[in-house]
Amino acid sequence: MHTSNKLYWDTCKNRFPELFRNRRVVEFGSYDVNGSVRVYFEDCEYLGVDWRGGPGVDSVGLAHEFDKEKLLKFDTAISSSMLEHDPHWERSLCKMVDVLSDDGVLLLSWGSALNLSHEEETCPDYDKKTNPKPFHPRPVRHVLDLLEKLGMHIQEFRYEFNVWKDQGRDVSKAKRFQGFAVGIFFKNKDHVRRDEVIVDLLYPEDMGMKLPKLRGKRYQQLYMQLSDFLDHRTKDIINILEIGTYDGGTAIGLMDLCHSRKCEPIYTGVDLFEFMSKERQREEIGKSRMAPSFNKVEKKLRDTNYKFRLFHGDSRQVLPEIILHGLLPPQDFIFIDGGHSVGTVKSDWSCVRSLMHKSTVVLFDDYYHHDENLGPRPLIDELRRDPAFKVELLDPIDTITKSGMRIGMAKLVKANL
Repeated sequence: MHTSNKLYWDTCKNRFPELFRNRRVVEFGSYDVNGSVRVYFEDCEYLGVDWRGGPGVDSVGLAHEFDKEKLLKFDTAISSSMLEHDPHWERSLCKMVDVLSDDGVLLLSWGSALNLSHEEETCPDYDKKTNPKPFHPRPVRHVLDLLEKLGMHIQEFRYEFNVWKDQGRDVSKAKRFQGFAVGIFFKNKDHVRRDEVIVDLLYPEDMGMKLPKLRGKRYQQLYMQLSDFLDHRTKDIINILEIGTYDGGTAIGLMDLCHSRKCEPIYTGVDLFEFMSKERQREEIGKSRMAPSFNKVEKKLRDTNYKFRLFHGDSRQVLPEIILHGLLPPQDFIFIDGGHSVGTVKSDWSCVRSLMHKSTVVLFDDYYHHDENLGPRPLIDELRRDPAFKVELLDPIDTITKSGMRIGMAKLVKANL
């Protein structure tokens, strides 16, 4: 199974170990291509169903045609990355719910509408001549709507952006994104742990929701990294600092994510807003665009009812004052995306590092892969050599065709020395 799939089942078993022991389990799409979820279950009566025989398959047949009349109901139905390969996905999903006992649970992962075509030969409608590339990615809203109609209740739903790296090929050409959705759904609403419900909507395009506008693919990492931080949090109040608030869209997206995880976000933003001049834009390697006013962004954030604080001015002057007067507590998640000149980034970093605690995550935007002397890259490369920190260059890298620029993000945390 893919790494993202494995990580989820690891997390799922850690949170709900009782769902993986002493149960009657049926898995739909059980053919073991690159790892099986069967290994997560202990002391279970397990039946693997797939349309073709092979490793991991106990019963051969299409999922929607599975004949459960000869069998008792199951405690658990599981399907891992099958729906996007199934042309009969709606009927198959109905079958999964149908075979569950009244107290049963459905464990589900699937490739959503953003998922790119892969392993087409595993689809039952594959034909080398007439249908060589069948693929049926399932929009999240379609799956969730159908499960609701079938009377299933959400314990947990997550949506992730993930990167695959194909082995044996040029990685820079092989990177590709997938929208990966996972969830736990109970048939009996009384079994849902109300205080532990997670509905993590990371604004996928296929949700039919209003999305925070992503300025590039690399911005998906911003939400992924915060999501990962929240998975391992030790408190419910999350302090977020963003240098370069701009129009407040990213601020709201980050706070929405915290709220969906039952956390209280406290956001701090620093920006020049309407003080940004054309000369300063050129100096900071910024785009020539009209900067929104402080008052407009403040109102936008105030309408969310989240706790926030905005500082209006040059980060090279504002941040040292914040530090000097102790205006901020240690921050949990810091996004440095203000001015991109070498001097400004170094100034911002010198202040930010004093706001870190042992678990703080810092993301730098605009690591210029095409020029080692430009913008934040010289500082980040220097920090990569510093044993006090762990620095990771994140995928994906946005490529601007006209200029040849290749821009990514970098993640920094304190090293456990």
